[in-house]
Amino acid sequence: MFAYTWFNLLGFTVNNQRHPGSVAEDKLNKPWRPIAAGRLTPSQAHTLGLLSIPTALAVSAFVGGGVLQSALLAIFGTIYNDFGGGDGHWLIRNLLNAAGFTSFASGTLEVALQTSLPRSIIPWIFLIALVVGTSVHVQDMYDQPGDAAAGRRTLPLVIGDEMARWSIAVVVTAWSILCPVYWSSGMVGYLVPLGLGIWVSWRSLTRRTVKEDRTTFRIYNAWLVALYALPMTYQCTVSV
Repeated sequence: MFAYTWFNLLGFTVNNQRHPGSVAEDKLNKPWRPIAAGRLTPSQAHTLGLLSIPTALAVSAFVGGGVLQSALLAIFGTIYNDFGGGDGHWLIRNLLNAAGFTSFASGTLEVALQTSLPRSIIPWIFLIALVVGTSVHVQDMYDQPGDAAAGRRTLPLVIGDEMARWSIAVVVTAWSILCPVYWSSGMVGYLVPLGLGIWVSWRSLTRRTVKEDRTTFRIYNAWLVALYALPMTYQCTVSV
């Protein structure tokens, strides 16, 4: 599962950072990244990015699952990085993120199961995509200066910082309740996602520096992990 995730993430990450605009932005906001720091040239990154796609597909086939998702990740990554899908409109950006997140999650799940996904889990995968698509702009809150300089149309830049923060607070809190309801979860199934969700919502509204928004995004990812784990809290009632 780790190998599947790492090799599929490598291609997206390299291709996301190798374009001139990305390099210029990273020199200002994230100078530790390999290309911005001069440890890797854009030409080398381009070659690595091209090689990473067949490598990820081969690794996916070897570990026994997620080949389709690996191919989709390559397609989504190309649209996002090479065709400006992550820049022109916040809705397309969020939808591509949702598609990417769920491709990683479902592909890794196939590796764990060593079989194709059961039909019963497909609606849950689509629900997770909806969760990500409506909330993933948490990651755009701390990068507004860089996104504005690069000409991106992220949600906080389109509707304003205040409205974007309230949208995060509302949807994250709502999903923290609705997702456990979907799985008829026990007490733990509600407490962990709801606790993390309220934390993300509270921080989004009250902690607004770049550093604080970065921390909020990390907590948001922990919240997503809690949602991913909800099927284990399913309360099944069997009639005899």
